[in-house]
Amino acid sequence: MSNSEIGLNKFNKEDKFLEGIPRYIKFLEEIKETFEQLGVSFELDIEKLTKDDIKKIQILRDTILYKNYEQLNLKKENPFIQFLIGNLKIILFSIQVNGGWLVFDFFDLDAINNNYKIMAVSKDKKQQARHSPYLLFEIPKLFSMSNLKLNVIEASFKKIVYDNDFSFNLTNNFLLNLLEYYDQHKHKKEILDLTINLYEYINKSQPQNVLSFMNKMQTIKRQREFTLEEKMEIINRKNQEQHTNEILCGFYILLNSSIEFEIQFNKLSN
Repeated sequence: MSNSEIGLNKFNKEDKFLEGIPRYIKFLEEIKETFEQLGVSFELDIEKLTKDDIKKIQILRDTILYKNYEQLNLKKENPFIQFLIGNLKIILFSIQVNGGWLVFDFFDLDAINNNYKIMAVSKDKKQQARHSPYLLFEIPKLFSMSNLKLNVIEASFKKIVYDNDFSFNLTNNFLLNLLEYYDQHKHKKEILDLTINLYEYINKSQPQNVLSFMNKMQTIKRQREFTLEEKMEIINRKNQEQHTNEILCGFYILLNSSIEFEIQFNKLSN
C-alpha cells in the first residue's frame, strides 16, 4: 500500500461541490429564462465571463424574474438602464408608479403604453402628438441593442393616428433614416419588410399621400424589380395631378427615366 496521505478536508470540499451543483443548475435555468423573456439569444461561454459580467447577469435576473430592483441605480430623470454583458447590450426602461418603481424590457410595448405616454413636440412647440417610444433613439443605437425587436417597433408605429402632417413626418423621417441604415447594412433584409409594411399602413389612412407612396416604392425597388402592375401604378400616380419638381424627380428615379430626370433636375437646380 502507498504511504501517501489523503487530507480529511478533501471530502468536505467534494461535499460542498456536490451541494453546489443544484444551485448552479438553477442559476443556469434562470439565466435561460431571463434571456428568453428578453428575446435575446444567450450564447456566451459562462466559464469565460468576468466576475463583473456574472454580477450583471444576477442583477438582470433579479430585475426580470423577481422584480427586485435593489441593486439598480434608478433615476427619474433617466428612465433607461443599460446592461453590457460580454458582447451583449440590453436596454431596460424604468418608471415610477404608485410610489414605487417598475422596470421592464424597453421592447415591451404593452408595458410602456400602459404606464407611459410618449409625446413628440415640434421645435416651435406648436405641434405635438403621441408617438412611438422608439423615436427616442437614432437608428444605429437601436440596432446596437441585443433585445431589439423589429415587430415591436412596427406595432408601435401602427398605433399612431396619422391624421396630421406632424405625425406622418415623424414616422416618415424615421423610416427614411431606417432605409439609410439599410443601405449601409444590406444583409438586414428585415428592415425592408418593416418599412414596406408601415408605408402600406399609412397609405390606407392617407391614400392621397404621394410621398408615402413614393417612399414605399423606393423601398420595394431596393428589394426587387417592379411588377408591370406596379410600374403602371407609378405612372398613373405621376399623371394624376400636378407635382413639384422634387416629386417629379422622384417619379423619374423610380421609373429609371434618366433623360426625364436630368431635364427635371436641371429645372430644379435653376
